[in-house]
Amino acid sequence: MAEALRSHADPEIQEWVRTKGEADGMRHLHLIWGKIEQAANQPDPIDELNKTFAVIRVENRVAILNEHLDAEKRPTFSLLSLDSFKLLLANRKLETPSTDAMVMKSLQRSRGQDIGSPIPGADSTKE
Repeated sequence: MAEALRSHADPEIQEWVRTKGEADGMRHLHLIWGKIEQAANQPDPIDELNKTFAVIRVENRVAILNEHLDAEKRPTFSLLSLDSFKLLLANRKLETPSTDAMVMKSLQRSRGQDIGSPIPGADSTKE
């Protein structure tokens, strides 16, 4: 990761790596790496929604199928309009990895590296 950032096309990123990222034993780069690993270990929010909801076609319209338990704890479903679905999920906060995290994940995949592998020399026991 450090090498990819050192040779980044943006000179400001290169400067940050030299002046801040590599300072104090690469402390800031290790912090970034930890956030990337944390994001990679989170469940995919779309997969989580797909466990309960599905988009289906009803005649010439689209509806959201909502699977849930009824009052007697039996599996059932209801059909929601798109507006109802948006209202139902309006208070949920969706955490998504930053663009930089996704770029780094992509870089590592293209190099055949596992996203979960630690930074060489990093102490994985530190939080």
